[in-house]
Amino acid sequence: MTTYQDYLATQRMADESFQRKKPGRNFAKKYNGCLSDMYKVLEEPDKEPIFHNGALIYTITDVYHIRYKNISDNKIVILTFDDNNIIIHHQGGKNVVHTDDDAFKLLQEL
Repeated sequence: MTTYQDYLATQRMADESFQRKKPGRNFAKKYNGCLSDMYKVLEEPDKEPIFHNGALIYTITDVYHIRYKNISDNKIVILTFDDNNIIIHHQGGKNVVHTDDDAFKLLQEL
């Protein structure tokens, strides 16, 4: 039988996961539409939690990055997010930028 402590542990995991996904989710929400002519989105953090029949529904997956496929050359580009940086992994290596706008500009150049 599930205890209240089990519930709290699960809730804490969901909250931590939600916070880790925020930078990637925000980038995707802001730029995926602008990048759709150049990249296909293969993977991105879950959408925000939703309410359904009075219950808050979280999806808990381990996807915190965004993975794109370049439409013109099929190369894969992966964006990972840490506290202050966005790391763009691509065939030529990786670049570290500090803002969403810089990451967006670099993706347009790759």
